[in-house]
Amino acid sequence: MNAILLLAGSAAGTYMAMELAKRYESVRLQKVIECTRKIETFMEKRLMAKGAGLHAKINNVVYRLDKEEILTLRRIATMRNRLMHEADVKIRPDEFDRLCKNIRKIFKERHGKTF
Repeated sequence: MNAILLLAGSAAGTYMAMELAKRYESVRLQKVIECTRKIETFMEKRLMAKGAGLHAKINNVVYRLDKEEILTLRRIATMRNRLMHEADVKIRPDEFDRLCKNIRKIFKERHGKTF
């Protein structure tokens, strides 16, 4: 991040800073997509969840999930949807990473496997 601020002093630096920021956003977006895809695949294969998106899959198997699973999955799905569908939305990467690690741990404890 400091490198981005240092580069921003000139036109070329501003361009480079913008490119670095785009790359950072792209990597972050890729992590979100990868984590949610793994969660959805796990739910489809292990829990037999059906639905078009993560919220729909949660609704489909809500009777098989405990309160902590539901809250964590809903938060992940909402963060993912906001990031994908709303302009200028920022999510906290540390929070998203923590939620993904948490649901992975919960799935392992409750369902014997994880993604």
